[in-house]
Parts: sequence; C-alpha cells; structure tokens
Amino acid sequence: MRGKGWPVLILAAALLASSCIYTGKSKTYASLLEKGTTREIQDTLAGTIRSNAEIIRELQRGPAKDWLRFVVVGDSVSKRNREYKDLLASIAALDPPPAFVVNLGDFTRDAPEHFSFYFETIVGYPLPILHVMGNHEAQYPAEMFFRAVFGTRDFFFDYGDMRFIFMGSEKLGFTRNRLDWLEDTLKDDVPAKKIFVSHEFMLEAYKEVLHGIVLSFVERIKGTDKVLELLDRYDVPLAMAGHMHRYYEKIYRGTVMVVSGGGGQHAFFEPKAKQPLSTKKAHFTIIDLPTGPGQTLRLAITAMDRRGKPLFPTSFYWWGTDGDNGGPSMRPMPYAALEDDPTVPSYVRNLRQRSSRKVD
Repeated sequence: MRGKGWPVLILAAALLASSCIYTGKSKTYASLLEKGTTREIQDTLAGTIRSNAEIIRELQRGPAKDWLRFVVVGDSVSKRNREYKDLLASIAALDPPPAFVVNLGDFTRDAPEHFSFYFETIVGYPLPILHVMGNHEAQYPAEMFFRAVFGTRDFFFDYGDMRFIFMGSEKLGFTRNRLDWLEDTLKDDVPAKKIFVSHEFMLEAYKEVLHGIVLSFVERIKGTDKVLELLDRYDVPLAMAGHMHRYYEKIYRGTVMVVSGGGGQHAFFEPKAKQPLSTKKAHFTIIDLPTGPGQTLRLAITAMDRRGKPLFPTSFYWWGTDGDNGGPSMRPMPYAALEDDPTVPSYVRNLRQRSSRKVD
C-alpha cells in the first residue's frame, strides 16, 4: 500500500505503539479505593501514603534553605514501574538529597488495582513525593482516587522567596476559572519569584518539535496560549511539565521551559528534537536554586539517567533583564562563571564536572 496516506498510517501505528502500557496490578488497596469513602481512604492510608497537603506542611515547618534542591519526574506509567523504580532509587541516592520530588502526572491507570500497585511502588520511599494530576488521573474513576489520596487538582505553596504553583490535567483544559485562579496566584508581590508546574506542556511553546503532520496526533488543550501569556506577564522564570515522553529544555519569552516526561512511558511517537538539551531516554530532572529574599535567581537544571548520571552538561540560568520591557528574564550563564562563585554550592559545580555528552 502506497500513496499520500502512507505517512499518516505510519504515524498512527507509532502512536498506538507509544500508548501507555501499565501491567502492574495489586489487590492490597483496591477494595479500599473502590468501596471506601474519602474519609475511610484517608484514615486507612494515613502514615503510609502522604497527601500533597501533608508534605507541604512538613516542608514549611522549618526554616527555608539558602539553596533548595528538588526533583521532577513525569509519565512513569510503564511495565511494572521498572524504570520508575530505578529512577526513584537514583533520586534517593543523590547527595545532598532533594527536599521533595514531584511526579508530574500519568503515574497510573484508572483502575483501583493499578492505583494499588503504584501505592506499593512508593510505600516506604524515604523522600516526600508531591503528585500532579495527569490526563490518566483526570479520568473516571481515577480522579476520585487522586482527590481522596493526594488532594486538589490545582494548588500552591510558598517556600522562602519562592511560590510553587501546580496545575493538573482537566478534560476542559485551562478554563476561565482556572486561569483566574492562576493569575490571582501569580500577581501577589510576595513571594517575588514564581515557579510553574503542570502536567500539560504548553503546545505553542514547542512548535519546533511538534509541527506538520505530527500535530494531527497531538491533543490540543484549551487555554495553553492564555497560560503562556500569564507566565510572560508575571515574569515567571521557570515552567516545568510532563506529558511529552522526553526531555526538552528551552527559553521561551524569558521563561526557562522544561519538559521532563521520561519516567518510563514509551517515547516512540515523539519526534527527534534537533537540539542539544533533549533526549528520549528515561530520566529525572534536578533543579537547584537559591530561595532567599533579595537573592538573584539562578537555576541549575540537570537531566539524569536512570543510573543517576547526568545526560548532558548542567544548564545554568540567571535572572537577567528583559530589554523589551525592562522586566526580569532568564538568561544563560557561562559555566565558567560557576568556578569562582562561592555562593553557588559545590555540589552544583560537581554535577557539571560529572556530565557527559548528549545521547538521544
């Protein structure tokens, strides 16, 4: 069979091949999720699986660190979570360990048995994991399970001079009410710096990757253009997302944009990105940044493979000045500037020295 439709069929086959495969099932918590009330689920899992609100209260209990380290990993649905387990083990072995880990969503399927298996995967994990609602968890009945165990779809918390804003998946996209909530959360003068985290990536920012016939197979999420406008208007320095099963990093309108969807889900469909800070390998991403008031914001971003080795040299950005409107904007900082800067922790400089060349 040949003709104009042949490329479309090839892409359709690739899309099916890259669909989410999740073979992990467990009965341990399945009956509780299926039959229990929200209160019964929360009471039974107390001390075993922590909600986002519990983790945030713990993070805010003590004084903020001068430099904060956290990790993001997305799209961990896979065969029995094998790659995700390797990634979690490498994250736990980091020195210093991150203050928290963020799972960017799509960590399970919608059945109680799959949620139960995911819970078994993270029970006893030594680091707190915040969970973002992915498009898998936004389906019925998964959304009920997510809300009962982890909490609301959209939430934020403050740490030092940072506000972390999280937005999960919603079938209706970024609705007017959600956009109003986001703007209200962004426009506060204190904390001064905002970090945006979502499951959905903002399609308009990645046209160089997803274009042409590929767009026919990409679900368009309502309101992503409006989200980008708000990130630009309020000078958000860093926006992180999952959903695309790869690593991709760029600056868009002065915001460092990071997609980190390498938690184990297949990446056959995603096109190869022709730029150095990109890979389809399984990975997690380390973010190191100062959090004190009045400090110039700097971002050290490091993508790590499942064995805990940097995939390419650490990306380093500083809070510069946007020449167009005089507002702050993230700019690349030369690596040489790190060598003699005593305000940058030695463990950040060491990550760069351990880095290898890009492998896609």
